[in-house]
Amino acid sequence: MGGRMEIQKEDEAILVQFVASWFVNELSKRIIAWMTTYLNTNEIYTISTTVAVDFTAVVDMMLAFVDDEGGLIDVKIATERENSLHSLFPRNGTPEILVQTDEIRRLVAQSNACEIKVLIFTGLMNVNPVLATIQLRRYSEDQTSIEITGFSKEGWMIRRHAGKKVVRSLAQKIEVQLRV
Repeated sequence: MGGRMEIQKEDEAILVQFVASWFVNELSKRIIAWMTTYLNTNEIYTISTTVAVDFTAVVDMMLAFVDDEGGLIDVKIATERENSLHSLFPRNGTPEILVQTDEIRRLVAQSNACEIKVLIFTGLMNVNPVLATIQLRRYSEDQTSIEITGFSKEGWMIRRHAGKKVVRSLAQKIEVQLRV
């Protein structure tokens, strides 16, 4: 199932900060951040499904995708006792690319739900950043819910639909791996 939804301000700030970080001059960074926020439109695309695969296997598959395709921004988990997600990386408001460790993999695999945020650069010369949010929820021993959301800032003249392309690409990779 695909569709559109509203983006969280935190996610928009992450994308704007990464786009602005390409510029050296502080004034240029501020101008680009303003233009990205107010002149570019948001593109959000979501696909969700439930698969008959163990939660731990799906987590390993998603984290392997993050290793191959992009940079890890955040991981949030919820345990059996908790209903809400909490971040494994509390930060001071400055997003950065994080390094995956075996400890992160273990904590995520032991949780009942997780949200993985990854920054993927697409397009010509990899200049179109997409913030992909992958939400996984354990339903039973062999049932896992997957929701993938791609968020990108589209130019005001040319629409590349980068968020939609990333979500569809990830969905295809999941489908291929689950068939094997």
